[in-house]
Amino acid sequence: MCPHQTGLLEAPGVTMNRLLCWRRAFPGVAAQVGEARRFVGSLLAADPVCDDAVWIAGELAGNAVVHSRSGLPDGTFAVEVARSPFVVRVCVFDDGGGGVPGVPDGPEELAENGRGLLGVRELARSHGSCPLPGGGRVVWALLLR
Repeated sequence: MCPHQTGLLEAPGVTMNRLLCWRRAFPGVAAQVGEARRFVGSLLAADPVCDDAVWIAGELAGNAVVHSRSGLPDGTFAVEVARSPFVVRVCVFDDGGGGVPGVPDGPEELAENGRGLLGVRELARSHGSCPLPGGGRVVWALLLR
């Protein structure tokens, strides 16, 4: 079961009890990635993982717009933030598209792209992606507070 499908998320050694959850949908255009970051920042302003969560949300939202059908006309993406006393989970739901998100071994030295999911991997306790029924995908990251 993908972590976004349960109100009680368990990761190795971590359980999300007393979960608070917020979700907001955005038009699938690059200008909305900044709005998604602001949404996450407003929810976690006083949280010690706020900066990491904002960065991750921006990266995942940007990927949704660039690499999925969310970036097509009338496309959308959604950002979900779930918080417990010990954990924050950031999910980005997209409209699906070609391929499965993956973390490369490393970008080409002079490449302008290819570093985002490496950063997510470094910041997050765990991360992953799951297909959604009826199409689309959710990409998520779990941060310890």
